Amino acid sequence: MKLLLACDFNRHSGYESIAEVLSTELVGLGHELTVLGKGYEGWEQNYPFRLIPSRYAWLPQQMVRVGRALKAEWVLLMMDIPKALAILRNLEKHEPKFLAEQRIAMLFPVESAPISDGWAYGLRTYPTLRFTFTEFAMDVLQKAKLPATLLPVGLAQEWNEVESEETEPKDVEALRSAE
Repeated sequence: MKLLLACDFNRHSGYESIAEVLSTELVGLGHELTVLGKGYEGWEQNYPFRLIPSRYAWLPQQMVRVGRALKAEWVLLMMDIPKALAILRNLEKHEPKFLAEQRIAMLFPVESAPISDGWAYGLRTYPTLRFTFTEFAMDVLQKAKLPATLLPVGLAQEWNEVESEETEPKDVEALRSAE
């Protein structure tokens, strides 16, 4: 499947971390993926997906142009809700045909409750699919009657494991003399 992902890709950001893993997994599943990375400035990389530098103001037109050129089957927007909705409203105003024909999925965090009425309306109106990252977000969206799919992200299990107490090496004197 041909996918186009538009997301924040500022170096060392949470979205970049999620985008790297998600994009690599999607390619590993056999999808052809192109990423429009807001904040990506062309630094050297060896990702298994195409990564195109972008700016927030460029994203609506890039999504249309690149999406059509690639014949993308899905356009994925991964960013905060107000940013994604502003892009989709821009497309509704300037590229209604693209918005009407293109399947759109949004991937976003929910950091507080409740979801505002304006956000709920936008989330209900624009994306075909909604993905969020936490159980808290799922609860908030459920209360707003917004179906979504949980896409858990976070620290790997090994980061949560308690380290065993370190013990002194058997030959402490040999190590000290080596210093």
